[in-house]
Amino acid sequence: MALDTFARHRYGLWLVYPKGQLEAVGLVGLYGFFSEPQPQLLYALLPPYQGQGFATEASRRIVQYAFDALGYAYLEASCDVPNVASVRVMERLGMGRLKEERTDGKALVWYRLEREAYRAAPRQGLAN
Repeated sequence: MALDTFARHRYGLWLVYPKGQLEAVGLVGLYGFFSEPQPQLLYALLPPYQGQGFATEASRRIVQYAFDALGYAYLEASCDVPNVASVRVMERLGMGRLKEERTDGKALVWYRLEREAYRAAPRQGLAN
């Protein structure tokens, strides 16, 4: 199923490996949630690896891929309202708060980054 999605849409999920390590510590990518018109940014790390910048670094690569390779006009991500660490990742990526809503009984906060804002911002460690 994942290979089929990638073949058809050119997006999916990738494993996150710290440099020099053979075990994955999480995943990052683009995933179709809810009924949104395009996939959203998704990242998840194993607890011992949270708070070390892996989610931000890996997500920057996905943001670059979404805008430069896939040509998206915008990219969105969401998390549970109390997930402050995830909110910080989205803010570090340059995303702005879009809305807060309840979905399936959970309070979610949505963030969004427009391609124009992405292109105008410094690339923070990515090759141009």
